[in-house]
Amino acid sequence: MSSKRKNPHLGKDIGTFVREQIEREPEFGAAIEAAAERREIAKNLRALRERQHLTQGEIARRAGSSQSVIARLETGDVEPRFDLLRRVAEALGMRVEIRFVPAR
Repeated sequence: MSSKRKNPHLGKDIGTFVREQIEREPEFGAAIEAAAERREIAKNLRALRERQHLTQGEIARRAGSSQSVIARLETGDVEPRFDLLRRVAEALGMRVEIRFVPAR
């Protein structure tokens, strides 16, 4: 006789699944939040670049980096280092500002 176990996640929406995972593993929640922050930075960088009608290659040259690094920044695939963010901001005629806000 085959022993079949019911998948406890069937029938749940993704929000419910994520909330349950965060309750079980707080570090999962921290990873989700870090990914959301990277995506927000990525979205802002891309919007700034496109508003100025610049290519990733142009920003890379100005920032002393490579086009592939800028592409990864714009997708949120990498944890951005402050020095790189500063150079990219300068390449866009901007500056980086860090603020501390209350935790959610």
